[in-house]
Amino acid sequence: MNRLIKLILLSVFVTGTIFMTSIAGAHAATGAQMKALSESPKQVVAKTVKLASHGKTINSERFGIGSKGTCIQKVWGQPDQGSDEAYLYYNDRKISFQLENNRVTWITSFDQRLENITVTDVEETAGKPEQVVYGEDGIYFQYKEGKYRLEFVFYYDENNKPGTFKEIYVHKK
Repeated sequence: MNRLIKLILLSVFVTGTIFMTSIAGAHAATGAQMKALSESPKQVVAKTVKLASHGKTINSERFGIGSKGTCIQKVWGQPDQGSDEAYLYYNDRKISFQLENNRVTWITSFDQRLENITVTDVEETAGKPEQVVYGEDGIYFQYKEGKYRLEFVFYYDENNKPGTFKEIYVHKK
């Protein structure tokens, strides 16, 4: 009988520990997500500019320009369908990497933290762009950041003005 009680108590303890650990992990993830979502658009732009000067984006984590594609795949797993030796696409991470000889040469980010950024946020935080390019699909605000180029891309609105945010690019000049 004592053995049965000990087994029941041990089972309750283990189950409780697993349950509490999973709740703590869920709260930690929620807290990190809340912090990311609580950043103002200007804070996101400032962080984006700083990371671009190191050849990275806000969601590229430790990977940047010059990283090996095989290293990205080793850490993040197989890229999404449509990827190949020159292009790694991770939809869940809202990022893609362009590769040349297995090295990252171009990063495209469409992280959700960037979605609320306006042209005004970019210009007030990063300053006047070095160059503005009017493409078929949108307007590209280009900045030099160290030895890299950072581009904020906005779709056109109905008046052919910079409208909603599309994506950012970080690449070598």
